[in-house]
Amino acid sequence: MSQKEALSTVTLKDGRRLGYSTLSGPDVEQNAPTILYFHGWPGAHPEGGMLKKSVIKRQVRLLTLSRPGFGESSFKADRTHLGWVEDVLEFVDQIGVQQFYILGFSGGSPYTLACLASIPKDRLLRAAIVSGAYPGCLNSKDTIFINKAVNIAVRTPILSSVLPHIVEFAVAREARDPKKAKQFEDRFVKDVGSRHPKEAQSLEDPDVRRGAVESCRESFKQGAYGWSCEAKLLNQDWGIPIEKIDGTRLDVWHGGQDKNVPHRMAQDMSETLPGCRLHLLDEEAHISLLVNYADQILDALLIHEQK
Repeated sequence: MSQKEALSTVTLKDGRRLGYSTLSGPDVEQNAPTILYFHGWPGAHPEGGMLKKSVIKRQVRLLTLSRPGFGESSFKADRTHLGWVEDVLEFVDQIGVQQFYILGFSGGSPYTLACLASIPKDRLLRAAIVSGAYPGCLNSKDTIFINKAVNIAVRTPILSSVLPHIVEFAVAREARDPKKAKQFEDRFVKDVGSRHPKEAQSLEDPDVRRGAVESCRESFKQGAYGWSCEAKLLNQDWGIPIEKIDGTRLDVWHGGQDKNVPHRMAQDMSETLPGCRLHLLDEEAHISLLVNYADQILDALLIHEQK
């Protein structure tokens, strides 16, 4: 089956560009159920491609929005998690979508929570957080080494100031270089795949591999400042009024083998949100959960459409 998959941009009222991709089946109407996909960190619009098969099967539209500084979206130095809500509302208004769903993966978690706390339920119908990041996740003793290193760097003034330059030298230059695309892909797959056998298995799927690798490459299109800005946001007070979130509109999915964020953090978050549904899959890891349970995640998210 063929599909529609296109990159577009909108111009926000402050002049910034917001890049996004549209993924849907070939016969999907403009008024089909719309899911906004919030990518991980780092990430950008290609990441939604990891859900291609499940999206096409359900005849919905998946719009993957690149956050400021990633992909085609203009950098914004002073952005916040709650500020993203304004971008999202301006975006859906521009494209003519009244009601929508949100799926936030990994680093897309705080932006999903911010939207839940701020957008009325007659517009944001439901949301799902998959393998989400939670406050303090970069400082957890159970997270991967790179997260611990970033946590130290963003809390140390001197290191924080040079962090974009370090990341530019270590990762971003190679990610942008078309001549090193295969080299970057091999390194990415080796790194992520080494975290758990199920991660390596997930990346054997061509759609998943392409979506994950191209998302990471695209995230460094403008350099490493977007990456560094988001690292600092993850490590500071998120400023999200959790008490305003209606937990009945949220499903939290997390893998027991997740090496990026310990599953206990997802459990703790879900307990603070009465009515929130926690799906803990003991044998799944970070990416593998999104891939292996894509059908179940989308079905739970789109429960309104099934009534």
